[in-house]
Amino acid sequence: MKYQYKNNIDWFLKKCKSFNEDISFNDYIQMVCKCLVISDYNYSVSEALKRTINNLDFIKIFYENKESAYDCMIELGYCCG
Repeated sequence: MKYQYKNNIDWFLKKCKSFNEDISFNDYIQMVCKCLVISDYNYSVSEALKRTINNLDFIKIFYENKESAYDCMIELGYCCG
């Protein structure tokens, strides 16, 4: 079971490392938030939600520039802290 869980995280992170033209801004926000939780930054769910809600304008810039959710998460988790 642990192995399958690890594969699901790897699959999700791989998906987040490229920009998907078909994704909505709301889905993008959710991806960034989930990345914060499962990343090495070790945000709790409540911390990640607070961080994303407080930085929606910052996230929107990444979304409009078609940057990956993963790249946005790195900047959000490290630089906006």
